[in-house]
Amino acid sequence: RLLLFSTKFDLFKFLISYDAATFDHLQFDETKIENCDRQENYKDPLDLVRDEMAGNEKGGVKKMLDREILELKRNHSDLEKKILVTEMRNLEVERRNFELERENFELKRKN
Repeated sequence: RLLLFSTKFDLFKFLISYDAATFDHLQFDETKIENCDRQENYKDPLDLVRDEMAGNEKGGVKKMLDREILELKRNHSDLEKKILVTEMRNLEVERRNFELERENFELKRKN
């Protein structure tokens, strides 16, 4: 299997992710690795990072992080909904258990 990363940052994020930890073996195919030509336009590599952070490069780091933040917010919202549904189900189970206990008590009382 080949994995494609658009930036070194994406590669780094993958390498420290849970998904990467599930692989028994990772190997880099040197023939498939391409250098980023944009770096040649910068004397100081930090200038490239600063420009990307400022969103000056198409698909820069800032834009990518903004997308990831939006996705995290969506996931957070989905999790909140799932938690709410689970809590509602738990309340329903508790209500039903209470009803059964009351019915059981009423039956014992009649006997």
